[in-house]
Amino acid sequence: MKILNFLNVSNPSNLEADSGYIFQKLLMEEIANSVSWDFYFICPKNTPLYHKKIKKIEIIEPSNKFKVRFNFEWNKIVDTILDIVNDIDLVLVNQPEQSSNMYALINSISEKYVPIITYFHYLPVIPNNIQYHNFNNTLKETFRFDNTLNRRGLGKVILQRNSEAITVSKCSITCSNFSKKVIEKILLSEINLKHECLVIPPPVTTKLTGDLRKKHIHQSKQKILYNHRLYDEYGTEKIISFLKHFYSKVNKEFVLIVTDPTYGRSSERNRLDDNVTRFRKMLSETPFVEFVHCKTQREYFELIKDCDLGLGPMKPSAAWSMAVMDMMACGKPVLCPNYAAFPEMVSNQELLYSSEEEFSRKLNYFVGKKYENNISEFCRKQAQKFSIENCAEKFIALFKSST
Repeated sequence: MKILNFLNVSNPSNLEADSGYIFQKLLMEEIANSVSWDFYFICPKNTPLYHKKIKKIEIIEPSNKFKVRFNFEWNKIVDTILDIVNDIDLVLVNQPEQSSNMYALINSISEKYVPIITYFHYLPVIPNNIQYHNFNNTLKETFRFDNTLNRRGLGKVILQRNSEAITVSKCSITCSNFSKKVIEKILLSEINLKHECLVIPPPVTTKLTGDLRKKHIHQSKQKILYNHRLYDEYGTEKIISFLKHFYSKVNKEFVLIVTDPTYGRSSERNRLDDNVTRFRKMLSETPFVEFVHCKTQREYFELIKDCDLGLGPMKPSAAWSMAVMDMMACGKPVLCPNYAAFPEMVSNQELLYSSEEEFSRKLNYFVGKKYENNISEFCRKQAQKFSIENCAEKFIALFKSST
């Protein structure tokens, strides 16, 4: 089988910190090692890939989150794949807004019908009723647009493109049961279409976690990791304000490590959303904050192993968080809000909070506390449920049944 994989990320300057790229890299390598399939990978220039069964098509040059959703290099793609188009059996699109474009392109030049599968990694809407177990029939009328995507009303257009993706896709995939329910209640009810939507969470790799059996070295200052994008919809400002208040009230010393995955973002991206620059300044002026930029995945996992505790983003539209699962794969507890996909991911009430008071109490419990092997072991076992092997096995079964 030959699969065309359409990535399309908006942060090519820092691909090692882009969850979409890491997801597809791990997936393709695992599938290519398991079955005799080849991948053609549409990706940004200079994308690091070295597997012989993955052939890069480096033509996408995104500069911001809107260009990756609306710009489509039809002629460049046709020119690049014209010699191989009749060999392609299936197209996997990881940017739903581009699914209808890819469907039209591939099926207008191929001599055979080529099915499209769309992966919904990021949803443009946020249910107002965000409790995981509390969906109801009125959800369709009770959502708002993600502010990071709703510049001058563009959220509505992006939502329409998401609906188009469903109409042209043989099936859809998303990260969690939470995001599947949002898709069913908002997208599918809007277009009144029966459609299969599968849940396959992003993979976790343990290849870079190292020897987790070694004894944790307790440090004088506890290190708390915030390894998420500094967007407003990730609750960055709320978390900063809360930690400042918490720091002034407790007698325990800690340092907040901020990785800032959007490091190196373009001036164009800053123009469209200046919150990241504002939050960086706010964090740089906070006495207990330390910025650490990881150039490679190896450096990133070494940093995780050196930390004691992670914080999940306060993101009510979170379909998943690979950053949270990276921490858990290293045996590190992560405190997360009790909504969106986090209850599915963390699956432990000790690590979930439903109010600021509960967040404060649980943070106080973990900060300065000696390393707990029981919670560490739970986190590792929970992360193993989402191994790259399990993820690839599900994709292989789906691809076989779709062609």
